[in-house]
Amino acid sequence: MNKPAVYIGTSGYYYEDWRSVFYPPDLPKSEMLTFYSRHFNAVEINATYYKIPDQKTFQRLADNTPDDFQIMVKTHQETTHRRRENEQAIKQISEAVQPIIEKEEFKGFLAQFPYSFKNNEANRKYVVQTRNLLSGKPLFVEFRHESWLKPQVA
Repeated sequence: MNKPAVYIGTSGYYYEDWRSVFYPPDLPKSEMLTFYSRHFNAVEINATYYKIPDQKTFQRLADNTPDDFQIMVKTHQETTHRRRENEQAIKQISEAVQPIIEKEEFKGFLAQFPYSFKNNEANRKYVVQTRNLLSGKPLFVEFRHESWLKPQVA
């Protein structure tokens, strides 16, 4: 299957204040993603930052989206903000996304680090360690501190 060259989506799709603006006012919550996926071909899942869902949740995502849909999954806060013993959180979320990997909808993980995460040797090593724990799954990193805004970071 040919995938589109450009993916357009939003950070999340389940927002009550989108009712009557984007979603029909009476659309059941269970149909929001299906409706969303008729208008966009990608989404970033934010809920995973707060709680790591199980495979059943990701299976529902796969079941309610078309084959060419792409899903970016935000890593859990244990990975980016607490950074203590993150191996369990990474392992758990890596296993949970299996249904969207099998459907070829998984675009990658997004690690959104806080402003306090500065460019230094320990933090660069941490990013590499996190990538290695993901066992080859794509990792996209969002840095908020300006110390990362250097050509040599890329």
